[in-house]
Amino acid sequence: MESISFETTDKRKASQLEVLEENSDINREQFTEEDFAVMMGNLSLLKNTEQLKNNPEKYLERSRDTVDQIKKYFQSKGAEFNENIMDLYKNYADLREPFIVRREDPLNIVSLVSGKDLELTFDPEVVGERGDKYVNSALWPHGAVNKTTGLANAFLEGRGAAGPIVMVMGVKQNQNSMEVVVPEGSMLDVGDLHRQSVRILSGKISKEDLTFVVLRIPKDFINSEDLTDIEKSNPNLKQVFRGFRFD
Repeated sequence: MESISFETTDKRKASQLEVLEENSDINREQFTEEDFAVMMGNLSLLKNTEQLKNNPEKYLERSRDTVDQIKKYFQSKGAEFNENIMDLYKNYADLREPFIVRREDPLNIVSLVSGKDLELTFDPEVVGERGDKYVNSALWPHGAVNKTTGLANAFLEGRGAAGPIVMVMGVKQNQNSMEVVVPEGSMLDVGDLHRQSVRILSGKISKEDLTFVVLRIPKDFINSEDLTDIEKSNPNLKQVFRGFRFD
């Protein structure tokens, strides 16, 4: 019987790794400036939800195409894709210093991934007479009762969306460019939702601060071939979550 040396095996593995890296580089180069412009245009068009009423088939097609574009673009920027969102959650479950999680306009998150800093602003229509700042983010994982509620807070506290596409980003706390304030009344719960983790975030977020993005999309607005078997077989499932890790 022919013997196989460990040296030969190691060389073969190294060669296979080089091929994978080459393919990865090719995939990164496939997302062109034109592709980026189309994706940003689609995100803007999806905000016009009247099109869902006027031309639902076209709107659904654009939504599904845009989700595919986002996945491809994030991966071209080095993101690790998590089809099972629990894989992303578990990776950060035991952190000592929590992330800031914030629901943000998908256009802004995509721009952040491209390298453009995100300057945080406060909508005067939301402020009213309560001051110039309001709750716009949360800490996660964080909280004595349930460490997972920060993400739920982030989805609820924010309003940014591109039609059916909703994104929450997780960023590292950066004292040099961000201010994180505990709001008054943050210990008050709303129904079953604990609000100990909500925060007022101001300042600037850079690409280097970005750690992950969670994408939420209605089940009907994603291509069926991109659904898992479990998602396909669950008639009660309304929303699908996907994760992208940038760390």
